[in-house]
Amino acid sequence: MSSRTSNIALTGFMATGKTTVGIALAEQLDFIFVDTDLLIEAEHGPIPAIFEAHGEAGFRQLEGEAVESLVGTSGLVIATGGGLVTIDATATRLAEIATIITLSASPETIVHRATAEGATRPLLAAGSHDSPAERVRALLAERADIYGRYPAVDSDRPVADVVASIIELTAPTEP
Repeated sequence: MSSRTSNIALTGFMATGKTTVGIALAEQLDFIFVDTDLLIEAEHGPIPAIFEAHGEAGFRQLEGEAVESLVGTSGLVIATGGGLVTIDATATRLAEIATIITLSASPETIVHRATAEGATRPLLAAGSHDSPAERVRALLAERADIYGRYPAVDSDRPVADVVASIIELTAPTEP
């Protein structure tokens, strides 16, 4: 394990590349990759079903439990769900165990990635009167201050470039 930081957490809006970049970053640093959404799904089932049965608030509670399960572990690259840091207590706890980096992308890139993956995105489907692009812009505006709390890396670039930027941001500083 590197001495740069105990853990790195990637946050940001859906489809900004948290999983793709996280896997590449973990490999580069010889860290273990963990995806909070996958932790939740392994224990509670598919995320769309969780949203349907328990709403967004129930899902956010499970995100908090997923973060708590990582406390005491180091050498992790943690990909979070896009809304995990919208809950102050969960964001604070994550910041206690990891350096948080926000991945950002243009609304056009987000819509392209989110719809190309063929996955069901509950928040993207919400607001049936809005187009996916309008919904993305609205949610990005709602979360701008939250994501802005952390250093940001533009993920509209090649994965290797994004990884290099994160490594540079999280490198130990000289005293």
